[in-house]
Amino acid sequence: MPVHDFLARVRIVPAVRDISRLPIALASGAPLVIAFSPSLDTLHIVVRQVKDAGAELIVHADMMEGIASDAVGLRFLAKCGVAGIATTRTQTLALGRQAGLLITFRAFLIDSTALTTVARIVERNHPDIVEALPAPILSHLPGGYISGLGVPVLAGGLVNTMKDVESALSSGAIAVSTSNESLWGQYRTNIQARIKEDKENGCHIGDEQGSRVSDR
Repeated sequence: MPVHDFLARVRIVPAVRDISRLPIALASGAPLVIAFSPSLDTLHIVVRQVKDAGAELIVHADMMEGIASDAVGLRFLAKCGVAGIATTRTQTLALGRQAGLLITFRAFLIDSTALTTVARIVERNHPDIVEALPAPILSHLPGGYISGLGVPVLAGGLVNTMKDVESALSSGAIAVSTSNESLWGQYRTNIQARIKEDKENGCHIGDEQGSRVSDR
């Protein structure tokens, strides 16, 4: 399944800061979960829990404990069954792609210089997803900036209410990520059934690009 279409169905992606809250994220029915700081000794357990729930896992490569975000570390993540990584580092973007992972570039859109820099990085590195931070900034961006990036945008940071979610979506984001548990599962209706049907039909995240996720 194309990344854009997958995120459009998910809408709200749980971002799990405390891994002990992972069962709550999975119980929400979300087919995609972001983990902030998985550790080497718990990664295999986390991946198994996510897979058993029929979901996919993205980890923050810059925040891992005991796992370096170098080529070896990223290949290890791929072998463990992690679907993708999120990172602010351009070198990690390239290494993650080589490892066959779904790539999310975390972009802090704090001023006009940052907007130009982010656009240049996206053009050169072709991430699968851009996570725009903080989410409320999207409504203040120049017209056409989000669509001009040419990749699906996930809005993250300072998403605390459904009003925040709707604002980000109406400003061009395909979905939002949030650690606010009260928002997890708000778009649950019919998502799991559609995702299951797509998987049974052989569709996976990223199929439009050779399905780096499903080929592992």
